[in-house]
Amino acid sequence: MTATVDTHPFVRDVGAAAWVCECGKSRNSSVHTGQRGTHPRRTGSPPPARTVAASYLQAGQLVVTTDVVGTDFDLPLVEPTRTHSGFVRSVRSRLRESGGTVVRFTDGTKTRPLNGHTVFIVVPPADADGERG
Repeated sequence: MTATVDTHPFVRDVGAAAWVCECGKSRNSSVHTGQRGTHPRRTGSPPPARTVAASYLQAGQLVVTTDVVGTDFDLPLVEPTRTHSGFVRSVRSRLRESGGTVVRFTDGTKTRPLNGHTVFIVVPPADADGERG
């Protein structure tokens, strides 16, 4: 028994559960359905963002944060942003406290205690211009 789909001949042996192409892949394989990896990367899309977990930040790294969202003992609080828009800040230090990891920045701001899985978008030094749009 043979079925033709998109010029790929699929055959199913007697007693076999799946249709198999002459290339050896099943009919639902991403090769035949046009998913994952069959199309080249679009050149107009931005490169993927490089992220680093809060527990692995190093002093001097440039990261993207939000504007000031509140205060903690008169120190301005910021948060990591999920997009490329925000403020570029340089990490001064990272402190592990009982509530999580607190990141301090060179401009006097800090984060609330974060768990180790919270990520920051890292900015290459050539792109550091203060505020991003």
